[in-house]
Amino acid sequence: MKAVVALGVSRGSRWVALALFLTGTVLGVGCSGKSGEPKDSVSGKVTLGDKPVNGFVVFKYEDGKELLAPIGVGGTYKFDNPAPGKVQVSMKPPPGGGMAPAATIVGGAPAMSGGGEQGVPPRAEHARPFATYEIQPGKQTYDIKLP
Repeated sequence: MKAVVALGVSRGSRWVALALFLTGTVLGVGCSGKSGEPKDSVSGKVTLGDKPVNGFVVFKYEDGKELLAPIGVGGTYKFDNPAPGKVQVSMKPPPGGGMAPAATIVGGAPAMSGGGEQGVPPRAEHARPFATYEIQPGKQTYDIKLP
């Protein structure tokens, strides 16, 4: 007690200092690391021939759960924090757009993708699963080249 008085620190100041230390510790631990950065992800580019595709990538798990990712500028997509497991891959058309018939997709007029870049719509057969992919923990790149 004499040491505290000799340093000129009152008992109330010690509680304030302790409260500030604990608050800083809690905030420091809670705010450390990169916030907003997903630990796991699957991203890539969707193309048909050499053209980017617009619409959505669909990953369907064996239990029936579906993940949907919009295809952005240049045919890019990304799933943040997907659960690991085997999925079937399919496509959905962009809002207001239908699936293109197989005969017109190669030489047909391109549709607009969400990012304003020219993209082609997926074909009707791409609405059905056309590939299987195994999602692993971590960051992965899975480029989808439509048949």
